[in-house]
Amino acid sequence: MGPGPARNRGIATASGRYVVLLDDDDELAPGALHTIAGAILSFPDHAQYPVFQFGHGNAVLADPFRVIRLDDYLSGVLKGDFLPVVDRERFQAMGFAYPDVRVGAEHLLWWEIADKVGIPTWAEKVCVLHADAPIRLTDPRNQIARAKEYAEMQELTLDRFGEVLAARFPAEYRTRRLGAATYWMLAGDRRRAREHLADLSKDGGGALVLALRALSYAPRPVVRWAFRMYRRSTG
Repeated sequence: MGPGPARNRGIATASGRYVVLLDDDDELAPGALHTIAGAILSFPDHAQYPVFQFGHGNAVLADPFRVIRLDDYLSGVLKGDFLPVVDRERFQAMGFAYPDVRVGAEHLLWWEIADKVGIPTWAEKVCVLHADAPIRLTDPRNQIARAKEYAEMQELTLDRFGEVLAARFPAEYRTRRLGAATYWMLAGDRRRAREHLADLSKDGGGALVLALRALSYAPRPVVRWAFRMYRRSTG
């Protein structure tokens, strides 16, 4: 059913207080659990938080420690991957859960927790990041094959956080709408793609919006080819 339901089941099944969530192609660094436990238990207010984060292989955070809020996510204060550590009982008691979305969308969970409570985050890296998973959600082939699900993920993000993004983080808002338009095109729903592009055009649009509007009239193989070329050029 995807990573979200799997993680929710793991959290519900676990018997310990803390749950470390590790992707299938990554590994904990030597002494990682000792480091994690020491950091959390030495933090005076740790009992009030449902989730903690520690540096992953490509994590970037300017400060050694920071309680992350929604603005920090959206302004790029932290970048890369962070290892989540869940206080299972508090997490469930506060009604949090990973999104029931097959393509991940865990950013919705982190944004919600950061907005409501905050997430204590340590920059120290406790995990080694690998790239040998047999299936990666960020692979362009996977994104094309599951374009409708990716489009729905963008719609869900806009539904929950669209007003905040539009008012305070217009660049992120624009990116999410462009993403929705692109994935709807890849999924073959040109009408929904053009709705997003038409709204973006009201604010001036720009070259990318014009290019996507033109692409929305092209055959789907051309749209897929353009997407693969774009992903290749951006890494």
